[in-house]
Amino acid sequence: MLFLSMQIGIYIFSIMQHEISAESLMSEQLALERKNLSFDIERLGEYYYGGKEQYAEMKRLYKALAEDPILRHDPNYTGLSRADRMVESYKRTARLHQIVNIIDGETNSKVLSLLPDIPNANLHGIMFVPTLINLGAKAQIEKFLPDSLSLRILGCYAQTEIGHGSDIQSLETTATYDPETEEFVLHSPTITSIKFWPGELGLTANYAAVYAKLIVKGECHGVQVFIVPIRDLDTHKVLPGLEVGDIGAKFGYATKDNGFLRFHHYRIPRENMLSKYASVSKTGEFKQKGNPKIAYATMMKVRLFLVCYSSYGLGLAATIATRYSIVRKQFRGSDGKERPILDYELQMNKVISQIATSYAMSVAGRKVKNMFMTMMDNIQTKNDFSLMMDLHGLLSGCKACFTWDTLSGMEILRQSCGGHGYLESSGFTNLIQHAAAKVTLEGDNTVMLLQMGRYLIKSLQRATQGKKIDDNVAYLEHAHELMQEQCPAKSKDDFDNLELVLRVMQVSAASMLISTTNEMLKYAEAGIPPKEIFDVKTGLLIFDASKAHTYCFTFKSFMESLKEADEETRKVLKKLCLLYGINKLLENAIGLAECGYFAKEHFAMLKAKKSDLLASLRPDAIGLVDAMAFEDSGLKSALGRYDGNVYETLYEWASKANPLNKEDPNPGFMKYMKPIMGKNVYTPKL
Repeated sequence: MLFLSMQIGIYIFSIMQHEISAESLMSEQLALERKNLSFDIERLGEYYYGGKEQYAEMKRLYKALAEDPILRHDPNYTGLSRADRMVESYKRTARLHQIVNIIDGETNSKVLSLLPDIPNANLHGIMFVPTLINLGAKAQIEKFLPDSLSLRILGCYAQTEIGHGSDIQSLETTATYDPETEEFVLHSPTITSIKFWPGELGLTANYAAVYAKLIVKGECHGVQVFIVPIRDLDTHKVLPGLEVGDIGAKFGYATKDNGFLRFHHYRIPRENMLSKYASVSKTGEFKQKGNPKIAYATMMKVRLFLVCYSSYGLGLAATIATRYSIVRKQFRGSDGKERPILDYELQMNKVISQIATSYAMSVAGRKVKNMFMTMMDNIQTKNDFSLMMDLHGLLSGCKACFTWDTLSGMEILRQSCGGHGYLESSGFTNLIQHAAAKVTLEGDNTVMLLQMGRYLIKSLQRATQGKKIDDNVAYLEHAHELMQEQCPAKSKDDFDNLELVLRVMQVSAASMLISTTNEMLKYAEAGIPPKEIFDVKTGLLIFDASKAHTYCFTFKSFMESLKEADEETRKVLKKLCLLYGINKLLENAIGLAECGYFAKEHFAMLKAKKSDLLASLRPDAIGLVDAMAFEDSGLKSALGRYDGNVYETLYEWASKANPLNKEDPNPGFMKYMKPIMGKNVYTPKL
């Protein structure tokens, strides 16, 4: 017996030795690559987040979330039901408010992806409060803003209906003015007019910013915005005249309280129609006092958050895949040693290409954000809306392309991690579900690219007429001249020139747009109505042209920002920038092929240059994601651990954090399966 115990002890010790050796080897592999980086991680992190102060702030936020006992990742959390997760979400939301103040929409949006689930009430600061401030008259702001800032009023943004989303002008909810009582009567006249999908509406909010058609004296005055109480401020019960609830489980966003709201001739005071730019007098006189386009400002701000989120979301996924791809070893090389799977070119392409996209979107997102802030300042201080058309087009394209690239990039990265990537403990499940929602919310991406296309067509027309156009479309001033050029590249090394790659992207985008307008002109000459041409005949062409321009803008933003980095950092960033541009050219090559700018050997040159860039970036891959500074708790991944202890964590979470393993035998199995085992074969009843 003693001998058996000793043998078991020796066996366990040998296993421990093996595990310690494996742990040491994995940590050593990552440490070695971190030691040999060609740049300083701190400097690169400052570039990624837009400055030294911003980088320090993000690291502080990430660290605070990782160390907080309520907000940090708990692998046991994934086994909870939706109802239990909702309770935990409210608990985390309250704690998050204590740390970052959920009224601060910008800071709040930066940490959303780092939490186990999307917190409730975040749209209060991102959408409800900005709507009140942007559209409310001074007296309305003084009345509602103090309670909104203290969270006594907790609001949502109720625009989308069960039958209408992107088509705002077709919303059916009505707000009919009653001059006798000086009230608006809100009503949902049809099943398709029920508000459906607004976040925080079903269970959380006690107020809503409601978009409804204004009816005064039988005349419709378009869609206006109303501040509407929907729950009692003390009891939180739904007010009479309303039907309110949660819409149910979704593909993801389990704890996001998306709701429905049905009005039954529900009355609110006249003063509750936001009246900075439009108002109704006591006697029922409608007055338009400013540019109605201001109502789009809140939607544009949310799209801006989605654009800025994209780089962080894809960065999280890229961090997981990069670390795992260095730790994971498969197949032996000519030296007889197993290789890290990131050493294989196809794996480099999957992983490093997404890193490049994350960096590109980060820079372009900051540029769009600065444009938005300038636009809002011009509107509020000068009543100047001149930037809105350009920014609306640009935001539409970036929202579509960035959220799509984030979702598809995450899926590529998940697949790059093999079978382990399919585990919820990989961290990809939560990320992909959140990214999938962002593709659809605040504007269907197809519609977004069509809106971008409309803007591009108008810009080309203005350029042809010699009128001034925005800097982001300035190349269209020479669009027809670009079509006459031939690519000057003689070898793959010529594509090491950022200016040449930009020129190629501009030629591609201009070619697609000119092809689109030529096709539209052909249909117009055949007598087809303009709306029919745009909606039915040329959608595919507009779609491709809009994508090409968005990627051209993103590359140009990335290229121009390189001057912000020190020389050492700039070298690796240039490689990322080139990789991003070349990837987009190869993915969307139709413009170059059709216009004849490229000979077929130029495509081969691009592919060869891409291969060189991947190999050159491979030694720096771990540093490129470490610079993003995501904490392990924020990654929520057994595969993306900073220390490389992947297999130990996978086993620990599977064996100790899985609720299915807490009872042996499983009660469901014993109740239903055990009784039929060993019995005579049942005769089928069908």
